[in-house]
Amino acid sequence: MNKHTQGFTLIELMLVVSIIGILAAVSIPTYTDYLKRAKVAEALQVITSLQKNIADYYAWHGHLPADNAALDLPPAESLQGSYTRSIEVENGALHVEFFDTAIAAPNRLSLRPAMSEQVATSLLWVCGYAPPLPGLSFAVDNQTTINAAYLPDTCQSHF
Repeated sequence: MNKHTQGFTLIELMLVVSIIGILAAVSIPTYTDYLKRAKVAEALQVITSLQKNIADYYAWHGHLPADNAALDLPPAESLQGSYTRSIEVENGALHVEFFDTAIAAPNRLSLRPAMSEQVATSLLWVCGYAPPLPGLSFAVDNQTTINAAYLPDTCQSHF
């Protein structure tokens, strides 16, 4: 009698399941970090037009706008994106708060305009924990609370 078996043995199935488990254990944390970074990057796209409005206001009036109302914007809670809860203007700085509490709690990102004493009409935007370039000063303190690992490279500290 010739007995022909088909299919996998128990050891082969266990080996395949263990390999899939190892791959999942490595890839899931990496993917969740990627999602957090993508949510922060979405906020940077949302505020691009606001940065231009603030720069125009500064060039026209000679000082930074005090709040959302100075730019004729709705209240901070009304300015939202897919992942952003609110966008607040404070003395020219933009403070973005996120819906996702997995990013950080409180989960805030600050973009601050840095001004030069020599060139009074230009602004350079500094994101998160990044220090200003020499000769530039900030009007507002940094309020970023997000873990630096989730920020784009331009927002990370270079100490």
